[in-house]
Amino acid sequence: GDVSGSHMLEAVVEAMNPDEMAPLLESMRKSLLQLCRQRTANHVIQRLVERVNAKPLVRMLMQELGPSVSELLQWNRAGVVKALGEAAVRVKEGQAELMRGVCSALNVAAPSHHPRLLPSLLLLREVTDEELEGGGRGQVA
Repeated sequence: GDVSGSHMLEAVVEAMNPDEMAPLLESMRKSLLQLCRQRTANHVIQRLVERVNAKPLVRMLMQELGPSVSELLQWNRAGVVKALGEAAVRVKEGQAELMRGVCSALNVAAPSHHPRLLPSLLLLREVTDEELEGGGRGQVA
């Protein structure tokens, strides 16, 4: 089913040469947000973002997904947001765009007032539904 197909695609992404990711991401450019919305496809997008190491690709990801951080969080896609943050830090590109999206999603004042926000968010891990129902007592990774 969808889950086994998603796991297979995640394995393919893990095995891909980073140079092969540009055409794949470019082909999904206008569909990235919708793919993130899907329960299984979002994991494949997350793996792709985790492997991206080229500034133009991170720039494109930020253009496509950065303004939608609020939606990603509402859909419980914090892993995608975290992967975007790690990619921005890794290639030193797109940090400002992501911070604007995060600040907007969290209804926080200007990013310059919270210089530790993005580094702090990168320390977070995904929280299970059980942890959320238990009052959010999950530990930071």
